[in-house]
Amino acid sequence: YDWDVGNEVASDTQNAQNPYRTDSLWYAAYASGGGNGADYVRDAFTFANQARTSIGKNSGTMKLMLNDYNTELPGKRANVMQIVQQLVTAGVPIDGVGFQSH
Repeated sequence: YDWDVGNEVASDTQNAQNPYRTDSLWYAAYASGGGNGADYVRDAFTFANQARTSIGKNSGTMKLMLNDYNTELPGKRANVMQIVQQLVTAGVPIDGVGFQSH
C-alpha cells in the first residue's frame, strides 16, 4: 500500500526561503496560530505514521508518500527536493515521492 500523505505541498516558483505552497488552507491555519505554516506537512506525516503503526503496518507494508505535479520543472523540483530534505533531516517518517502526470 501507499498513502499520499502530502499532496501538492510545494510552491510552483522556486524559493529557497520557503519552498511550500502558502495558499493552502492547512498552511494558513498553522500560520494563523503563530506557528510555521509548513509544519502541517511534518505533522501530517507524523500522524499518518501513528495511524499506520496503530493498524499493524510499517514502512515495509505501507509507504507514506509526498506527491506533487510539475516536478519536471527545475523550480518546482528544487522545492520538492528541499521539502523532502527538510523532512528527512527532521526525522519525519516519509517513505517516497510521487510525481503526478495526468
